[in-house]
Amino acid sequence: MCNTHSNGHAHGVRSDQDKAVADLRDDLIEELKLITKYDAQIPVIAAEDFTGVDDVVHVLGHIRDEHKHAVNTLLEFINRLDAGQKAASAHEHEDAHEHEHGDKHAHQH
Repeated sequence: MCNTHSNGHAHGVRSDQDKAVADLRDDLIEELKLITKYDAQIPVIAAEDFTGVDDVVHVLGHIRDEHKHAVNTLLEFINRLDAGQKAASAHEHEDAHEHEHGDKHAHQH
């Protein structure tokens, strides 16, 4: 799962959480590719005529559905981390603004 480079690019000065979120987004992309693969593969196999074709289609559908569940889990988790990052960023911005504002008053006296 862990990919120290998101889409082939170094993370640079990102925080560990930023790196983890980038890795999760890469995982999400891979899960979506697998779902697309199974969605294309299932009807082709279902059209074949061999003993056990229904079992193969059933198993592939089950595997695809597990990947869909993984997508939902990843999306929920990424959204939760993004919300936490936004809240932390807003708090840091407020602290910086208060510090700058406080310094101006200190110099005026």
